[in-house]
Formats: sequence, structure tokens, C-alpha cells
Amino acid sequence: MDDKSMPRTELSPEQWNWTEKEDPPFHAASYNSILLKYHNRLTTEQKERRIFVPLCGKTLDMIYLSEQWHEVVGLEFSEIGIVDFFAENNLTYDKEDLVGKPFVKYTAKERNITIYKGDLFDLSQEVCGDFDASWDRGSFVAINVPTRKKYAQLMTSIIRPSGKILMEVWKYDASKYAGPPHHTEEKDLVEAFTDFKVEALEFNPAKPHFYKGDDILLGAVLLSH
Repeated sequence: MDDKSMPRTELSPEQWNWTEKEDPPFHAASYNSILLKYHNRLTTEQKERRIFVPLCGKTLDMIYLSEQWHEVVGLEFSEIGIVDFFAENNLTYDKEDLVGKPFVKYTAKERNITIYKGDLFDLSQEVCGDFDASWDRGSFVAINVPTRKKYAQLMTSIIRPSGKILMEVWKYDASKYAGPPHHTEEKDLVEAFTDFKVEALEFNPAKPHFYKGDDILLGAVLLSH
């Protein structure tokens, strides 16, 4: 961070503004355009992959991925988001407290979707298994910047050696906004994900709710071994 940047805003999981009255501003009521465009790059030629969606909230992207015959596993801290996801998509579920682990497991009965409720950094391969791919719509850019390396280590531990991560990121003037979502350059990903190759797929002008100005870019980045 240079001298002109604002101090980064650091939040705890409890501070994310899920309420029972209205959706948080980061929730999207449609499939993500980056996922739709680059889904085939994420899963290559292989079908029925196991895909991880960190900090999933109640994203409809999990429905889209399940419609492509993938097994979808989400991770979310807010029980409100999880319960809303099942209710709004007319899904019933089994709920299980994992013995000896700080997680509650929600398993959809009608689709191949599972969501773990808990802290992302408590997750391990022992809890959730490993994955062929991950769709990171707003996880890396949302976590506190000092924990980015820890996040990358976690993802490396649960993504199979042939796996990939498709990620949505933002580039903007850090002197105007402190995040989250945090300003992210390709070099930030290279420094964090040392076991992955980082490929910028696209960056385009955007007008998100959180940023006042025309100098912001929304990007798609693919991480692969």
C-alpha cells in the first residue's frame, strides 16, 4: 500500500451485515456474468466436478453450478444467508452439527449442494474434503488483507493439484475507498498464491454500489497450477 492509500478496513465475520429484513448490498439476484462467461475455463473439458464456493452467502451461482451437474460445496458464516438460500430456492435440507468441529453442515435434498456454516479459517480438508475447482466471487477481496496469505494456504490445501480457481477482483484508486472489497492487483495474487499461475482474463469499467467514481475496473482472474 502506498502513502496515498486509505487505511484498509478490517472486519470480523460478525460485522458482515446480514439481517432478516433485507439482503446485504453485495448479494446479487442473478447469476454472475463472469462465472457464466468463464465457467468452461474453470472446469475445462471435465464434467461433474466438485466445486468450492467460499463465503457463498445465498448466491444463485450455486444453483447455476449445480445445473451444470457439478457437486457444489459452499462455506458461509451467516446462518441467515444459508437458511435464506434454501428457502428462496425451494430446497429442503438436512442439518448436522459436525462432532468435534466448529461447523454445521446443511445438505440439500433436491440438489447436489452442501453448505458449511462456520469460520472460513477453521476449514480443512478433514472437514470438507478436496475440490477440483473454486469459484471465488467475493471472498479473497472481502477478507482482511493481512490474512490473504493464510487464505491462499487454505485454498492450496483443499484444491487438487490439477484444480483451478476463478476469481472476481476489483481495481480502483485506494485513496478513495478503503474496502472491502479490497483493491487487488495481479501481483497481490502472485504473492499470495505462490503455487498457482495467475492469468488475468479481463478487466472492464464498472459502477458498483460501493465506489463513487468512474476509475474502477471489475476483473476476472484464473488461478491454475
